[in-house]
Amino acid sequence: MYSYIKNVFWLPKPNKVELYFTDSIPPIEKVAAVFVYVFNSDGELLLANDRKDRWNIPGGGRDEGESVIDTAIRETVEEACVKIKNVKIVAHQRLLVDGKPPQDYRRPYPEAYEVFVSAIVDEELPFKESDEMIARKYFSIENAIKEDGILFENRRVILDKILE
Repeated sequence: MYSYIKNVFWLPKPNKVELYFTDSIPPIEKVAAVFVYVFNSDGELLLANDRKDRWNIPGGGRDEGESVIDTAIRETVEEACVKIKNVKIVAHQRLLVDGKPPQDYRRPYPEAYEVFVSAIVDEELPFKESDEMIARKYFSIENAIKEDGILFENRRVILDKILE
């Protein structure tokens, strides 16, 4: 385990989040979400702007029966209108909830996972606004690390590991 965070605000409390750097996939039925660090040929990082005006890496919930790679591909097209290739698993976070889950809790309980992958741009599609995202943009690494989506919890350390 690389890091440990206790009682994150976005999970029912009490909880803990453990970060692991590995290319293995956790039990697929417990994978709740996949997040993608997408790089273009200039080494810039793709971020999508959400309706709260935050720049973030593409990613989201895994659909029933979907693989980690398929989720990464689908979420990147849905959120940034970009097709990706060379998808590599880099890390996962184990989410452990000790408290009772709220009625609308969407993750496997009491243990779920978020998987983080890296990829490169294969093809840019025309960008279309969605219910979630209003823009896409490539950021230099220097500028990307200042954005909300990279500052959020373990995401900066995962980016640093990818860049090693």
